Amino acid sequence: MAFLMLRVAAKIGSELSNTAPITGITKGNTNTVIECTNNFTTDDIIVLDSTIVGSPQARNVIAKVKSRTAANVTVEIDSSKWDDWVSSGNVSRVATWIPMTTATNLQFAEPTPQEQQILTIHDEQQTTLFGVDAAPVVSMSVYTDPFDPATVEIRKAAKTRTLRPVAFEFPNDTAMLVNGYIVGGRGVSGGANEVATGEVRISLQSPEFWYEL
Repeated sequence: MAFLMLRVAAKIGSELSNTAPITGITKGNTNTVIECTNNFTTDDIIVLDSTIVGSPQARNVIAKVKSRTAANVTVEIDSSKWDDWVSSGNVSRVATWIPMTTATNLQFAEPTPQEQQILTIHDEQQTTLFGVDAAPVVSMSVYTDPFDPATVEIRKAAKTRTLRPVAFEFPNDTAMLVNGYIVGGRGVSGGANEVATGEVRISLQSPEFWYEL
């Protein structure tokens, strides 16, 4: 369903809580079960950290809890092609969100595979091999406000080189979660009698996660 880019709610996560050690990951085509002793609740937004051993695809994943028990949480992710979890890792709940209210534009270009051109002296036509996708990036244009709480959080994350979860809620009752390194909040651009603007960029460290509100 098409929608206008109006009343889009963006927010950045500033605090994680209820961290639980991961004791296993059960893969599936539609659901993934994360084994952990936890006190999460359904619809919590959770993130896995980067210390997982054996399943690089699970590192830094962000998702919404579909269901849970005291011993595990289930998320709607196709993990059938993940490598097997071996050990380690933690999962945490995003406890605090800060609204991002100065954005004027949102861009999330389709990640494209890196192309390698192949041509030998025996060929009459060049061929192309497709490698891995380019690193996905979300970019936003924002009005400059150095004291805006979200801008302060973005600058802190950029300075410390730490990951931040970001959520976008769209007017067609869908939402997108991303988890990545974020930079911005320092630059200023604008001419005479123009509103000062800046840029925010999020370099995703795991696939985006979509869900219905």
